[in-house]
Amino acid sequence: MAVKRRLKIVMIAVILLLMLLAMLLVTWVTGAFLQLWQQLEGQPTWVMLLYAAVILLLVMISAAALWWLLRPSRKRVAQTADEQPPSREELEKQLQQAQEQGISTAKVEQELKKLQHRKEAGVIHIALFGEISSGKSTLIKALLPDAQVEISARGGSTREINEYYWRSAAGDELVLTDMPGLNEAQGSLDQVAAEEAQRSHIVIFVTNGDLTRTEYDAMNWLQQLKKPLLLVINKAEWFSREDLQQLHESIQARFAGLVVVDVTASGEELVIRLLPDGSEERVMRPRPPRVEKLAEALQQIIDTHREVLDELRDSAVFVLAQTKLHTAINEERALQAEKVVSTYTKRAVVGAMAAVAPGTDLLIQGFLATRMIKALSTLYEVPAREADTELLIELVQKHVGKTTALILAIAGNGLKAFPGVGTLAGGLLHAVAYGMIFNTLGHAVASSLQSRGELRPLVASQHFKEHLGDDLEASAKRYAKMAIKQLRD
Repeated sequence: MAVKRRLKIVMIAVILLLMLLAMLLVTWVTGAFLQLWQQLEGQPTWVMLLYAAVILLLVMISAAALWWLLRPSRKRVAQTADEQPPSREELEKQLQQAQEQGISTAKVEQELKKLQHRKEAGVIHIALFGEISSGKSTLIKALLPDAQVEISARGGSTREINEYYWRSAAGDELVLTDMPGLNEAQGSLDQVAAEEAQRSHIVIFVTNGDLTRTEYDAMNWLQQLKKPLLLVINKAEWFSREDLQQLHESIQARFAGLVVVDVTASGEELVIRLLPDGSEERVMRPRPPRVEKLAEALQQIIDTHREVLDELRDSAVFVLAQTKLHTAINEERALQAEKVVSTYTKRAVVGAMAAVAPGTDLLIQGFLATRMIKALSTLYEVPAREADTELLIELVQKHVGKTTALILAIAGNGLKAFPGVGTLAGGLLHAVAYGMIFNTLGHAVASSLQSRGELRPLVASQHFKEHLGDDLEASAKRYAKMAIKQLRD
């Protein structure tokens, strides 16, 4: 307690001191401004205009400097743009560009074919979500007692996905897809379930009461799809009328505009029979399901959104297809980046034979490092500014200079694995060290370009520092083998 009291006193003293300094600074600035104003009053008009122009120029330079330092990265700007669903034309253009680059787009084309097939079928697809204990299966039986069911396993998954086909009272052909419970997906929407939600026209989420954290996260993601979403409170018989009303209000307060209905899909109820002798008999009998509210709400959504259901579904599918396309592009770029890093690492191993010490002489390796950074930037379609490239190489060089002894020692151990070489071959020693350095640098640059959408020297150098020590012994042996092979060739 005494320590906390003293800490509070110190904090109060610091705050008072800062306030005093701020007041003194304001007083000084005000006095200086008034004095300057008095001096300018007697000057010609052009002097005052010139002074104002200089002040304005300084403000503009400061603002430009702040913008340059705090400007959003290209990657973030791209993400903001991606929040708007792409049109079919935009997606097909991106698809064609990827195909021209030799990128595999089979998954994207499959997604678009599936969308076209569903459009031609003219069926309304509904995805049903919820935890295993929420009573989804019982609810489906109560809602669709005569529906035809098809069972399938998606994406190599062993979890079954049931599709129920039926025709509503209004004549609409519907398919309800019962997705695996959240419990089966490790407490979250797995990829199969998430993709089916994007392909569907309407999403229904079933819960037993107030939402758990897992259910809340799933609902939050589903609502971001911006398509009709219906939440069903099952087992309404568990709650009193007042509690049920509070539950409705609580959920709707967290999800604006959400349609919430309560149902009773199954269960038992207590019935008291009066026997002829005047005695009473208590028996339990099946409770008749009450799912009319769900059927009415579902039909109302279909009738209200009939003209835009396909449009909303198509937009979500286009986003899904675009995501798969970006994944394919990133995977292809990662493979190509690995080839670039491997190529320049081999060149660095060869060029290191003439280096004095790794990290201290970048006259030979600096050229290769610059070329590697530019090659990776071209691959990721990011302009590499010369200033950023030079700063990154300088930061890497400083760090390597501090760890030269350790790198050389590990490189020497790697050479010891090859009899007859030892650590006496200085050129080989430097070659192994440069192999480890270039490999780490290349992956650091690729990581920055991939995650940030631009080359960030500080971020890339930090990645280099953190990963230079990864699996050093195995790396040393790998590059020692490469260096010896190059020497013998």
